[in-house]
Amino acid sequence: MEPIRTNLEAFKKKMFDTLPYLCLGIILFATIILFFGSANAVIGIIFLFFAKGAVHSAFTIESHLTSGFLFLLMAVLGTFATMGYLTSIVLNFLVFFLLIFVYSDDFAPKNYFLFGLEFVLMQMNPGTFDMLLNRSFAVLYGFAVTTLFIIVAKRLKKEPAENPLIKKGFAVISNQLNSLSKGELSQLHAGEIFDIASKYCAVEYNTVFKQNGLMSGKEKNRFQLVLCLEQLGQLINEAKLHYEELDQADRSYFYDLSKLFENSMTRDKLISQLEHFLKNSHLQDSHLNSDWRLLLQSLIKTLHAKTEKVNHTATVKNKLAYKGSQLKQHWGFHYFQFRFAIQKSLILAFSFALANALPFSNSYWIPIMVYTTIGAYPDEAFKSAVTRVGGTLAGLACFVLVTQFIPVNIRLFVVLFIGLTIILSTTNVFITMIAGTQMAVSSIAPVFDTIPSILLRFACVIVGAVIAVVGGRLILRANRDDNYQAKLNELLQIDNQLVTELNHALEQGMRGNHVSELILSLHLTTNELLKAMPRRKMIDKVQLAKLIIYNRSFLKEVLLIFMSLDLSKTDKENSETIQEALIVLEHLLATKTEVQKESEIYSAYIEKAKSKTNLDYRIAKCSLAFQQIRGKVHLSGD
Repeated sequence: MEPIRTNLEAFKKKMFDTLPYLCLGIILFATIILFFGSANAVIGIIFLFFAKGAVHSAFTIESHLTSGFLFLLMAVLGTFATMGYLTSIVLNFLVFFLLIFVYSDDFAPKNYFLFGLEFVLMQMNPGTFDMLLNRSFAVLYGFAVTTLFIIVAKRLKKEPAENPLIKKGFAVISNQLNSLSKGELSQLHAGEIFDIASKYCAVEYNTVFKQNGLMSGKEKNRFQLVLCLEQLGQLINEAKLHYEELDQADRSYFYDLSKLFENSMTRDKLISQLEHFLKNSHLQDSHLNSDWRLLLQSLIKTLHAKTEKVNHTATVKNKLAYKGSQLKQHWGFHYFQFRFAIQKSLILAFSFALANALPFSNSYWIPIMVYTTIGAYPDEAFKSAVTRVGGTLAGLACFVLVTQFIPVNIRLFVVLFIGLTIILSTTNVFITMIAGTQMAVSSIAPVFDTIPSILLRFACVIVGAVIAVVGGRLILRANRDDNYQAKLNELLQIDNQLVTELNHALEQGMRGNHVSELILSLHLTTNELLKAMPRRKMIDKVQLAKLIIYNRSFLKEVLLIFMSLDLSKTDKENSETIQEALIVLEHLLATKTEVQKESEIYSAYIEKAKSKTNLDYRIAKCSLAFQQIRGKVHLSGD
């Protein structure tokens, strides 16, 4: 009984959370029909789902207005697409290709979905030039009402003072430092802090992507705080491997630092405590002490910037230039999302051509089914098709057995209320298809002969599902192994770009670099490789695990170099020395030679005797780590 009671309580809470969105949906649906006609009613449903996503994500004026523009553009182009057979084919191919390629990528694959869905739904009824103005006003009205709802909802929503993942990260670091000081090495797990950083990246990326791939000053500062915590985890793991070489003073250093992070305090107080700690504490080994001191100084600087409320953001010109460079880099069949954009736009253009050629109005269900069913991989499309066809069949049966007996004068309102409540309360596709079918059939039942129109709709759904599944297998069929190899290559590419940014920092200073954005992509790429482990039977899991460890070590060394350059001025002689070392590293990035001999890259004492400065030492470790990455990429890709 207890699990049932728990589930019921969770459902009640979800229903209560859904209530504001339900009210918004009914208001939008009713008022748009009243002011702009029933042909535009679906605009209200589109904005309902937009509002639900926007309330739970970061809000920026730029991305919000961009979304509004895209909604208006999709309504206009969707109307134009119905004005001619050839126009329909051309626009459906071009719009879907550009929408998917420009407004989504491997890490935000569904970012385009709502805009594309509006474009599809706008083609349910034949369009005319006379409809354009009325439909445009309907979109602007829906966007205005939704914007007001989002603003009010965000004002009422209680946001935590600190990001929960960052707060959790400080707690993890505190516990790990405490365990390290006591010699409880079995309690130290390197992946714990990486998991937190990865989750943060996954949440943050969608917001960054909507800003053409560049972070605002506030976002960059918060991400730098996450990176500081991640690198503290790396240094803790390095100290763990050489625990026997730490003396009692070193262990006291880690214990005192753990207590400092353990105590909840304001940012100003934490800055003061860290500054006092750095003045009075140090580690015995000069290289280790330099690393820890450098990282804590960087943390202090990041906290300072946060308290000063960093507001600088990239200019529109810079964002567009960065977005253009990303699109240029991803143009071509080597890039997964480019192939998917071509595939889906071709299949959709064909489905609309077929639907427009059929002599009945319900044929629009074919492209709707195709659009919602196509997946990145053929097996995903098949599973989606089975679920959606099954949900549609169950929904039609429910209508025949139950819904049709509701009085006609209240049926649509009752079904709309119940259907929206269900759709907003669950993510189960089968259940949402049942509810959606009720809403769709109820809207046409008073007009058409119910049973024939139901059977015709079901036939169109099956045809759409078949087109999606067969098209996904025959046209540019996606292969997970190919995507896995592409991610390995992207890993090297990002590492290469980080070294390029290092050169940029030496020549022009730290301003204007894209290090944070590159590291964000690096985390997401690593996550994709980790997800591939259980799916890919032929993968050498040991080799891939080593590759990820080596790459994290490489990232640690690169970040410490960046931190060093950011915190102190580098004279001309040192800059030239570092640049010479970076040339060697760039050569390693370009070489195709596999590394035959493995070295222990975690050792805090590698290359110590050869290194004149800590920066020299960092670059030596960086080069060694990258040699291991190069070797593992080729071995994993076999």
